[in-house]
Amino acid sequence: MHVILTIYNPITTNEVEKAIAHLNNNRACGEDGIPGELIKYGADTLAKVICNILTRVFSEHDDTNINGGKVITLQKQGKALALSLIFAPSLC
Repeated sequence: MHVILTIYNPITTNEVEKAIAHLNNNRACGEDGIPGELIKYGADTLAKVICNILTRVFSEHDDTNINGGKVITLQKQGKALALSLIFAPSLC
């Protein structure tokens, strides 16, 4: 089932900047190959662009380019590999 949500309050650049500030350093890149540090340290330039993209996606229901994702299990430090196969997956 495909649910269409309507955004009532536009996403602000300030909200995007706050979200970017919470990105962790030294984490693996996603499929786009862009490390969080690149976004984090380019936030003054990228926040407005990301804000515009997200606003368009939500207001025009244009989600054609953000449907990708992989679900994988992650082995927790100090846990046996077999245990990671029975726990909830992480969306990457």
